[in-house]
Amino acid sequence: MKRRGVLKAGVALAVTPLSFLREGHACDGHGNWETSPPPEKTAEKAPVCERLVARIGRNHGHAFTITIADVLAGVDKTFDLTGTSGHRHTITVTAADFKKIGAGQIVRLASTREGGHIHRLFLECAPAVDPPERVNACEIEVAGKDEHEFVLPDAHVKAKVERTYNIQGLAGHEHSVTVTAADFEDLLRGKQVKIPSSRGTDGHNHLVFIRYPRKA
Repeated sequence: MKRRGVLKAGVALAVTPLSFLREGHACDGHGNWETSPPPEKTAEKAPVCERLVARIGRNHGHAFTITIADVLAGVDKTFDLTGTSGHRHTITVTAADFKKIGAGQIVRLASTREGGHIHRLFLECAPAVDPPERVNACEIEVAGKDEHEFVLPDAHVKAKVERTYNIQGLAGHEHSVTVTAADFEDLLRGKQVKIPSSRGTDGHNHLVFIRYPRKA
């Protein structure tokens, strides 16, 4: 499937942990010890949840109406996914799931089975506007029907440093793909690169096709 542009997104939900700082003590040379004030605390970045990304894999008219208020409530909740599809699936998001979402983690779930099929769902908090590292600069196609995907930012292409990416996407299992420095060089020359992913637990893998569109 082709993925270009923003793949993901959601008021900060997690409280930054406090750091316990020790006071410093110094001698003035006359046997007197002075207590210096503790160094200033450096605040850790809390996960940003100004927008909630809720995606349904292989969708055909289903709707997932979930809000940041649900994340803040943090209690088990079952959602009806029917939408305009003509058949019903539901999904239960647990308190533990909401806690993970609020902490900035991706949560992947499977719907109930109807008509012989299920849908995989993807939930994540994100800022209102995606920073550059969340924006895909490449056209990426992962062969197969598992809905794997990943983001390859512009800065990574231009840095030309080998990197390994988790390409799980909406799938229920993981693969990774390594883009080498030589691959990045080819992308910058306008070439398409073809890279095999790692193998899954059942031995299968996917071919990943990447192209970096030339700027007009």
